[in-house]
Amino acid sequence: MAGRFPAGLRIHGHLATPPEGRVEFNAERGMPNYLDPEIPCVTKLLKEAGYATGFFGKWHLGKAPDAPSPGAYGIDVHRTFDSNEMSWDLNSPRFQTHSTDLIVDETIKFIAQKGHRPFFVQVSLLDTHGRLSVTEEQTRPYTDLIGAPRIHYSAVTRVDQQVGRL
Repeated sequence: MAGRFPAGLRIHGHLATPPEGRVEFNAERGMPNYLDPEIPCVTKLLKEAGYATGFFGKWHLGKAPDAPSPGAYGIDVHRTFDSNEMSWDLNSPRFQTHSTDLIVDETIKFIAQKGHRPFFVQVSLLDTHGRLSVTEEQTRPYTDLIGAPRIHYSAVTRVDQQVGRL
């Protein structure tokens, strides 16, 4: 979002959510707990230029107790997880198997509400990142595969379908 090399911002890995009672967790790794909202970023610049801005999906720019809201980065509308303003239940079976569908639904709703107004939207999907959860229906096209390849292909296909819908 800042258009800068992460290492220049002292970010050399993901900004981890500090474990309970360990606010110094990222500092021990030589990193901040969140992206500094004072750093110029594309969402702030576009908002200042009159664009509506949206962010939907995996935030991952800081979830420490003192981390700012996505709105502090010039984002008008957001629905995130891995932020302090999580609005999805990551443990729900529907989210685990249909997170991309839900994120794209929110993104489409945001775009539809903008009419002819210029907008910027960032979509950050969870599929193919971390633990993959697919339904039996999603794996049907890949009956010739077994194990991890079948799951991976199913997840990638789901992302492709939802990006096509978007």
